[in-house]
Amino acid sequence: MDNTRTALVLIETQNDFLSPEGKLNGLVNDVVEGNNFKNNVNEAIEAARAADIPVYFVPIQFSKNHVEIGKEPYGILKIVKDFNAFEKGSWGAKIYDEIDVREEDIIVEGKSSISAFSGTDLDHILRSNGVDTVILGGFLSHVCVNATMTDAYDKGYKVVTLTDAVATAGAEAQKQVIDHVYPMFSKPMEVKGFIETISKN
Repeated sequence: MDNTRTALVLIETQNDFLSPEGKLNGLVNDVVEGNNFKNNVNEAIEAARAADIPVYFVPIQFSKNHVEIGKEPYGILKIVKDFNAFEKGSWGAKIYDEIDVREEDIIVEGKSSISAFSGTDLDHILRSNGVDTVILGGFLSHVCVNATMTDAYDKGYKVVTLTDAVATAGAEAQKQVIDHVYPMFSKPMEVKGFIETISKN
């Protein structure tokens, strides 16, 4: 891994997932707490900054009434709409206070779908800055992180998934995607392994 060509990309680390008052926190909190998610994400951020690796945040946001989702949603986007989550400009759509986001970090706007590449300038920004390796963390392990991982793999990026800095609804889904899907499209590693790797470069 070449630190000068690497970016840490964190997906949907927002209040509606991470705050106890968040609209979707109840779906993910068991895995968040059991995985020490918040601490692990912040450790990854701190290590990335120390290694001069840029930190990208990709929040998901929707217009009022979630018009981007359509009138007859199904699956995960129906859940988002039913809970009225991640409305643009709302408290729930903001990055969670305990996540160490700073002014120099890159906030990639425009995500209202599953992959962090869909509807955003993420690919353009990464390539414009010479990035060929993406380190992924965030939500949901088997939905948006998974889709971003496969998109990045398909676009020719080297992909690392941080297995203890991702979370989803339920330990079984978490284990299944980490054990059986992530190895097909990425190099899965814990945050500790990521820190050790970049500290050697």
